[in-house]
Amino acid sequence: MGLFVRLAIKPDRIAPGQWREVYEESLALLQGYPGEMMGHESVITDSGEKALHTKNLEHHPDDPVQRHWHVVGDWGSKQHCESFIFYYDLAHYRSKERTPQSRDNKADDILVSMVERKQDVAYVLFNKTDRQPYHIPMLAVAMLVEDRFPTYAHVHGDINFDEARRAQALAKSILKRLITLPLIVSASRLLERLQQHYPRQEAVTHFHDFFYGEYTETVERLLQGEPQNRLL
Repeated sequence: MGLFVRLAIKPDRIAPGQWREVYEESLALLQGYPGEMMGHESVITDSGEKALHTKNLEHHPDDPVQRHWHVVGDWGSKQHCESFIFYYDLAHYRSKERTPQSRDNKADDILVSMVERKQDVAYVLFNKTDRQPYHIPMLAVAMLVEDRFPTYAHVHGDINFDEARRAQALAKSILKRLITLPLIVSASRLLERLQQHYPRQEAVTHFHDFFYGEYTETVERLLQGEPQNRLL
């Protein structure tokens, strides 16, 4: 059984120009990783197509439609797992067959889309890291996008609070700014967000589906509706 990092977005709610900006920032994050990220590319040889691991992360940089980065591991550990690919052009994630939604606050929230299994969610990252060292920079990229689009992007997968903290510290060391911890390990924020759309008991039920943090005494008091001493 593999261990995943996943990043879902609502592409129809994100401005293409803002997406291009977060792409550039994600690439800067990966290029600044101390362990040196491992890229992947295919080359044509006399014997056919051959897959290579490379230090080059970005492909088709001069073509806005095909431009993307492709990461499979890191050179520091020389460990790798599955591919993570991130496109510069938001249209790559937009479905031509999708029916435009009406603009209302509930429909805007990706948590609602995921609870109600709406067809307006696309996955940017959805692959196995098996917790190889590149798990943390991949998580940092996913968190970067959720930080930029908190209503329209959602990080999940096989993630715990300590890993989220490490990814946050990594991003800060490279980008020189603090990104928010993902909603799935932030109990107070997650429950508050769900209660914006669902009655309390239903919100608590959905909380258990989303939450990846530790069920501490503080979290249990939060779910029981008791006052909190601190925010998570």
